[in-house]
Amino acid sequence: MPQRSALDGKPLGPLDSFGALIAPVPEATFFSTYYESEALHVPHDDPTRYAALLEAIDVEDLIHQCKTWGEVSLAGGERGRMACDLAAPPNPEHIGLAFQQGFTVVLNDLQTKTLQVARLCRMLEARFFCRANVNLYLTRRGIPGLDVHYDDDDVLVLQLRGEKIWRTWPSEQRLPMGDSPYQNIDVQGPGARHVLKPGDVLYVPRGAPHQAVAGQTDSLHLTVSLNVLRYAHLLRELVLVVADKTPDLRKAIAPDVLRSGQGWPEDMISRFLAALGQDSDIVAAIGRAQTRLLTGAPRLPRPWSDLEAQGPVRADTYVRVADDQIWGLTPTADLTIIRGLGAQFEFPPQLSDVAGHLERGKPFNALGLSADLTIRRRQEIIQTLLDSGFLILDRPGQVAERPSNAQASD
Repeated sequence: MPQRSALDGKPLGPLDSFGALIAPVPEATFFSTYYESEALHVPHDDPTRYAALLEAIDVEDLIHQCKTWGEVSLAGGERGRMACDLAAPPNPEHIGLAFQQGFTVVLNDLQTKTLQVARLCRMLEARFFCRANVNLYLTRRGIPGLDVHYDDDDVLVLQLRGEKIWRTWPSEQRLPMGDSPYQNIDVQGPGARHVLKPGDVLYVPRGAPHQAVAGQTDSLHLTVSLNVLRYAHLLRELVLVVADKTPDLRKAIAPDVLRSGQGWPEDMISRFLAALGQDSDIVAAIGRAQTRLLTGAPRLPRPWSDLEAQGPVRADTYVRVADDQIWGLTPTADLTIIRGLGAQFEFPPQLSDVAGHLERGKPFNALGLSADLTIRRRQEIIQTLLDSGFLILDRPGQVAERPSNAQASD
């Protein structure tokens, strides 16, 4: 379902979903050909494509809200005389002078300051099941931004105003971790050239060197960083799961072993490695990873146009996952656990079709759930999910009515 802007309920168009953002490139092509592999530039020739974002972003007002350096920073450029006292709070006028001198103005974590950007961020978090953050870059015409560098996160660049010419090179350090030491870059050749115009989007995989320079007009773009969950992260969770039930793994390593690198207890290491393959432990590790992602992530306010009565639901009332939800499934032998922002639900095997509906991403109602349960019970389950805010009514303004006795008697 399309997301809507706050208050007025206007559709956000290309920001509704990741598929809409990179159209006409199919999502399947993105994940099979470009994801974690090579840069993708999708031109759109539509300067109004990100109008909903532009309406919500006033750079000078956002700078005025910044109380500390870090919320706003200056980078690169011609590195003329610094107009800002970095020991004092950010001064919008001084930052404006620095911009005129060729410094790029960077507003960090924009999703914490602008609701529309937060909605964009949440849409991508839900699609990639990871944390994301958004930085804004304002660069003076003809000025390069940062030197050639690579990121340890995958990034999506949304060009809002002006032009920016990007060059990307194949990854020299494939898929770096966030805590990996930064490697020196020695790019070969001119690289691939991408001229981003308003409405365009560029994907740059982590580890791929890149550099950008503004065109003949000042450039404004957003960079969305995707802090994806690596297999190494999941393995760390698995180690903790196994250690929780294996006292030997929680013992201290002998100082002499650490000092010399010799004398490791090979039998214990072998037993430990063998224990990592248990299916139940892997499921538990996935659950821990889901919990880490979902814990502390805020819910976003729904458009006021949606704030109507949510129930009681009828048997034929269609519902869907809330636009601002991130959710994950953990199936076990006895039940299916659904984790969301601020909510967790456990369903018995006969209600596994709830998980199926969520995975398909389509609206559903009580009539479409397992016939092993009465209609009343199915309605109660949907009502619980609706009351928690995990689900919402499928259509804004749809009024749910109390079920009749006939509907509830199945």
